[in-house]
Amino acid sequence: MIFRCDPHLHSGPCPWSNEWHGGSPESMAEGIVRAGVDAYAVTNHQGFYPEAAACVEEEVARLLDGTGKKILMITGTELSFDFDGRRFHANHLCKDRFPTGSAPEISKLPCSFADIAQIRKDYPGVTILNHPVRRAGDAKRLDRMSGFVRDSGLFEGLEVANGAILQNVARHRNPRPVLSSAPIQLFQQLRGRDLNIAAIGSSDAHRGFNKIPLADDGAEDLQGLNLYDPDNQVGSAVTEYCAETPEGIFEEIRGGRTCAVAIHQEIRSLVRVAINGLSLNGLHRYVRVQEG
Repeated sequence: MIFRCDPHLHSGPCPWSNEWHGGSPESMAEGIVRAGVDAYAVTNHQGFYPEAAACVEEEVARLLDGTGKKILMITGTELSFDFDGRRFHANHLCKDRFPTGSAPEISKLPCSFADIAQIRKDYPGVTILNHPVRRAGDAKRLDRMSGFVRDSGLFEGLEVANGAILQNVARHRNPRPVLSSAPIQLFQQLRGRDLNIAAIGSSDAHRGFNKIPLADDGAEDLQGLNLYDPDNQVGSAVTEYCAETPEGIFEEIRGGRTCAVAIHQEIRSLVRVAINGLSLNGLHRYVRVQEG
């Protein structure tokens, strides 16, 4: 049986300001239920923030009350780190459930590679390299990036379809198709280097609050537009897998058996063009577009 997860959502405190980062628990829960996913992860920056995640989980349960349906919440956080002069992000998903007030602090920004390795050791799960190509200039670094991912041993998954970025490109008709094709190309390179990395699709939904500025060549590429679309919806891209528990999902990711799927209509053509433009050598089953 095939299940779907949106493993990259934001609804919680922002560690570098005193503002709320992402949508309210109510709006995120509504998006989760409407998307029809089987699982989700609230991955706020630099911390697990169990109180914020619990608010979303409680709202989801309230909306599902009486339906007989359950949607699994996976514990997660989005970590920042620097590589090759750029700031990158990675989601760490784990099986731990932290009671209120007991979550570990991850205050260092950015994390070092040693920090990420320690988090992986202390809280076993999987780590996913998020939106590896956020600027057109990043596409010129694919060889270095693939070497880093392979040699670091820090990542089990690669986010090849980020709904927030794809929706922004689609809505503003950005002339840089590389923002949709380069992550898939990076996935292709990694699989070609015998790294059994998993293809991940997620919405990166923030719903209503996101003020991450562009920088360097990215600002020119997108003509000053915010990289992330604040109206991005939960479930615009998802990850498919065959498991019913967090550990089962992690095993699917570790085994490279997941599929990234573009769901929302406005981003399907971008991903379809990206897939068709690359010689994926039989890897189409790992990245696909929902038809119909």
